[in-house]
Amino acid sequence: MKKWNALRTAVAICLLLCLALMPAALGEGINTGDFDEVYDMLDTWFEDEPAAEEEKTDVDAIYAFTLDGASYAFPCPMNALLNNGWNYAGWAADEGAALEAMTYANALLVNAAQERLTVEIMNPSEAEIPVEEALLMSVQVSANDTPPAFATAAGLSLGMDYAAVAELYGEGGRENPMAEGGMNCRYSFYQLLNETPSSIAEPLTQGSGEDELSVTSDADGAIISIYMKHAKF
Repeated sequence: MKKWNALRTAVAICLLLCLALMPAALGEGINTGDFDEVYDMLDTWFEDEPAAEEEKTDVDAIYAFTLDGASYAFPCPMNALLNNGWNYAGWAADEGAALEAMTYANALLVNAAQERLTVEIMNPSEAEIPVEEALLMSVQVSANDTPPAFATAAGLSLGMDYAAVAELYGEGGRENPMAEGGMNCRYSFYQLLNETPSSIAEPLTQGSGEDELSVTSDADGAIISIYMKHAKF
């Protein structure tokens, strides 16, 4: 921006000098209106350089995902999944299954291909609701549990190399070795707002809620589990 203003000033001086010298050479007086025209012309030529749009990453955007080719984002009504080929299994499949007010619970989803998705569902309201009206609070896919095709908004999926986690989400994760020889890395982007933002979030735009991205690899470095949790307060 400073270089842009300097260039505009230099051009203005040159044009104004030309306007000042030409009347003298022709024996004519200077028309002050010429200066106004020059300034108007310069404003047209050298409009303020648009400031580079600050790159921002929203917590919501981080927790978007694709599931069997369909796109979702937290907070997601469970009906979005139930109307897209997924069904409750276990307790949540029972007739009349409900969530009490201000509670959450684990549940299992299956589709026609018998792929399995572990979820947490929540009821943020002050009245009991049927599980079909719950909100999706978390999803987890695991390589040893007949997983569906799943990818995070950043492109992370099962089977990828563990090194991709830091490449996609930055160095803000907390790493812990697994007993079986693999690694686990966890991010909390709301917490990073109050600490040092990770490279994917410079800066983040939301500041309240509970979230976790947890990725686990096996001893060979392949990602075998992805867990995403996002509850906005």
